[in-house]
Amino acid sequence: MTDITLFHAMGWSLLHLLWQGALVALLLACALGLLRGRSPQWRYLAACCALALMMILPVITFFYLVANSHNDSKAITNITTVEGAELSLPNGFDQISIPLIEQAVITLDRSMHWVLLTWFAGVVLFMGRLSTGMIVARRMKSAISQPVPVGLQHRFQELRHRLGITQPVKLIQSAVVQVEAFRQ
Repeated sequence: MTDITLFHAMGWSLLHLLWQGALVALLLACALGLLRGRSPQWRYLAACCALALMMILPVITFFYLVANSHNDSKAITNITTVEGAELSLPNGFDQISIPLIEQAVITLDRSMHWVLLTWFAGVVLFMGRLSTGMIVARRMKSAISQPVPVGLQHRFQELRHRLGITQPVKLIQSAVVQVEAFRQ
């Protein structure tokens, strides 16, 4: 097994994840529609199963592509022998026409390094964005705080008691974040 084959299998696994992920999302939307009005735990379980499936699908696809890579190499060898044979074409035809889907597959296969590089750049970009957001949120928590009004402290303690929370919880009001209160 060459590195090129593993490289292509990884790229094709990621490309297949696009349609597989869309199918899983569609199935999840249907399941959530059927679970409307049911317990939130069931909807949460359905969403977690969909996420787990989306993590497992590229791995399964990768191993499937690696296992079947020897069949693909035989097919490519057969194509080259057919292309290498002398063919007589009618007048006005310069070359054999390849179906559009096969042309797209060949083009994607040739540019698989760009597909993987783009995918990896997207992962790095969004991980950086997530990390930056987490750093900003952490700083906001520990940044400038102001005293919490007594009425809000009493309401907080009442809710804590009603929910049965026995561990100590600290109520902090940020001076940086402005929130409009929603009143019913």
